[in-house]
Amino acid sequence: AHGFAAAKVPCPYGPADGDAGLRMNVEYFRKQRELVGPDFPLMLDCYMSLTVPYAIALGRALAPLGLKWLEEFLPPDDYDGYAEVRRALGG
Repeated sequence: AHGFAAAKVPCPYGPADGDAGLRMNVEYFRKQRELVGPDFPLMLDCYMSLTVPYAIALGRALAPLGLKWLEEFLPPDDYDGYAEVRRALGG
């Protein structure tokens, strides 16, 4: 991937975009994955814009596409939310 060790791409849609936005996020990530191949570390930066249920749904939907991690999907002080997502998604 042109000398880069990994890449982080933006999460273009959030909870306000509903199920359609979730599907568009998955399709967007799928396209990014196709560009870099199956073994290239690819992360999604969410700009603290997700909810716990949305982060869980998105993480589950992206897992088969080789998502390395979701970055900043909740506000940094939402410790309980991060713990809930970790319990739901593992890792």
